[in-house]
Amino acid sequence: MALQDFNKFGHPGNLKSVTSVSGGSAFDCTGENYGVGAVMIVSGYNGTIHLSDGGTVAGTTLLAGVVYNFSVSRVSGGSTGSIYLFKTQKVS
Repeated sequence: MALQDFNKFGHPGNLKSVTSVSGGSAFDCTGENYGVGAVMIVSGYNGTIHLSDGGTVAGTTLLAGVVYNFSVSRVSGGSTGSIYLFKTQKVS
């Protein structure tokens, strides 16, 4: 299927794209990066997940391999591991 088919018929599933961020890096979920609605720790991520309406979640409190439905505004800090940030269908 070509990308034009996805544009015409829509994206199946709830998650439509992913970005990987390594510990020690910051990533703002604004502008073209807006729409992150789920995260998954890949391995030992010790950074901080900032939620869009306030509050934070420490990456060390989440289990690797589990998809968490969070409205994310930013991830930052830490020094190890990585995290996947998924854009969801709720936004374009």
